[in-house]
Order: sequence, then structure tokens, then C-alpha cells
Amino acid sequence: MRLFRAVEKWNRTVSVVIAFALVAVIGAAELFAGADVSLSLFSLVPVAILAWKGGGWLGFAGSLASVLAWLAAGVAAGRPQGSALLLAWDGAARFLTYEALALVIVSLRGSIAHLEEVSRTDPLTGAANTRAFREHLSAEVERGRRYRRPFTVTYLDLDNFKTVNDSFGHATGDALLRAVVTVIGAHVRTTDLVARLGGDEFALLLPETDLEGARTVIGRIRTGIQAEMDERQWPVTMSIGSLTCRDPRLDADDLVKKADQLMYDAKLRGKNLVNFVSLLPADEEPVPLQRREGA
Repeated sequence: MRLFRAVEKWNRTVSVVIAFALVAVIGAAELFAGADVSLSLFSLVPVAILAWKGGGWLGFAGSLASVLAWLAAGVAAGRPQGSALLLAWDGAARFLTYEALALVIVSLRGSIAHLEEVSRTDPLTGAANTRAFREHLSAEVERGRRYRRPFTVTYLDLDNFKTVNDSFGHATGDALLRAVVTVIGAHVRTTDLVARLGGDEFALLLPETDLEGARTVIGRIRTGIQAEMDERQWPVTMSIGSLTCRDPRLDADDLVKKADQLMYDAKLRGKNLVNFVSLLPADEEPVPLQRREGA
């Protein structure tokens, strides 16, 4: 696993070049090794790298290349190879060994990727979970500090959700949560992140989005949510806190807390409201910080 952790940091093209270079080096070493010395075990390394970085087809290519390199080294060295049948049997055995390793590694990587995806996904709605949201937000904060590009963090809480659970049952409540994620997803970009933070609380991360852009996106989301609730006759609205930043001095946790507080303020003021705030760097001229929008 140490090998794979190291390879994971490599560029895919670099990894492929290194792996095939290793195949060539091992083939050259086979050329100068004695007849009683086999270096086939070392060929497992480039095959493993290719399968990990490139999947099944590159694993297959690495397996085939390793066998051909072994065969070419034997022919070039003039070592006795025995009958054609025995040569074919030996080559096939080597290839199947390499390919079996490649398939195991491809399967292993797929399982690891699936587990990582599950660990970052809310199982009920399919949205990102708290862990994934904070990871993406931390990365966006660093990007904002480096490039001074705006982004928006939005905290959304459903109003009267408990009423739906109490009146229609938890199955309906679960369907409502899934519907909310579906509607939000239909009104944001693929680069945006929709997350369920727990219960009936959601968050949005909108990269490259200033205050006016956030107002536009949230306006579309509110219209879509309201239409969905009206169609299903669910008495639910949303209280929202939206925080737009550029070159933020605060970390991810503080930004989430501020967006949460903006949402809570909207709920205290009557629900179905949006609080917008724009945080600018200290060296810029301040703008009006807070704007509230109702239904």
C-alpha cells in the first residue's frame, strides 16, 4: 500500500512513462542475467503501477509488455528456450500471473474509491455530507486567499419540516428531503456543491460566485422549492443565510458558523427569508454588509 500511496501523488502520464521504463529496464536486466536467474517478480511492480493509475487496459498492456520483454531478452541472450510449446506455456503463465495481479489491483482501487465516495455522501439524499462539504470549503478558502476570487457559502434550513414528519410520517419526510436535493441540484452548476449537514439542514458551496450571482442562484432555488412544495402540498419553506467572501481571513469552520447564524437570524425574523452578507478584505472599501429578502 505504500507503493500505491506514493504513486497516487504522481501525474498519470508520468506514472505510465515510469512503469514502461521499468519494464524496459527489467527486460535489459534479464538480458544480462544468467539462465538460472529470473527477474519476473520485479515485473509485478510496473504492472501494479499501470493497473493502479490506468485501470484494466493499461494493466493488460503492462502484462503483455513484461512478457514480451522477457521473451526478447531470452532470444537476444541466446539462452535455450526449449520447445515452442514449453515457451508458449511459460509465457502464458507469466502473462496470467501479471494479469491476475492487475485485475486484483483494479478491483481494489474500485473498492477504495467506492468507500471514499460513501464516506463523503449522505446515504438518504445522495448529497455530499458534512465531511465532504468542509473539505471542499477548506480548499475553496485556500483558493480564495491565493487568487482573491469570490465564493459563496449558503446555509439552508427547512421551515416546518417537523410538521410534515408528524402529519404525513417519516417516509414522506425522507421523500421531501430527497426532493429538496433534487431541486437544488437542478438549479446549480456541476462545479457547485450541495450538502446535507444533518436533519433538515443543507449547505451550498458556490465557487466563483459574488453577491449578485448568489442572489440569482438562491432566487432560482427558492422558486423551484416553492413550486415543489406547492405541488405536493407540503407546508414547507426555507430560511437561508448566504455569505459571500473574497480573500477570506476566516477559516472554513468560522464561515460555516457565520452562514448558520445568518440562517438562524432569518428564521427568528419570521422564516422563509434570506440573509445575504458580503465579506470583503480589510484593504478594500466596505460595502453594505447585510441584505434581507422575503418570500
